[in-house]
Amino acid sequence: MTYLVAYDGSPPSRKALEWAARRAKAEGARLRIVTAIPESLQDSFFSTMLLPSLDLTQVVPTGTFEQNARRRLEELAKENGLSGAEIGVLKGEAWHAIVEDAKRTKPDALVLGVKSYEKVGEFQLGATAERVVRHAPCTVVIVR
Repeated sequence: MTYLVAYDGSPPSRKALEWAARRAKAEGARLRIVTAIPESLQDSFFSTMLLPSLDLTQVVPTGTFEQNARRRLEELAKENGLSGAEIGVLKGEAWHAIVEDAKRTKPDALVLGVKSYEKVGEFQLGATAERVVRHAPCTVVIVR
């Protein structure tokens, strides 16, 4: 059994990681923890709205964001007693990068943490989670 956990630093994604960690330990399953970072920092809100002429790639050395993301995921794995967890830093729009990673790595389940949104008594997912659920090639577990 292999679990793929999408982590974005939010409290719900932290709960998803903790859920998957408990399951992986209990089942002797493999765990892959991934996060997605944008292809270009020039598309960030900060650079396009506040400082449109600033090229952040010239301010922050190449690879720094990916290295920091990888380091943080490694720390999270260690904090959760998952020293054998596989770490992945994906590039691109989150939902698409996660789905493509799932297609490539073929996990048994993809685990997402989401906030719940209520709309006239209906349960709704956020945009990223909804797209992952619609396009994932495997079972998706939603942790709230």
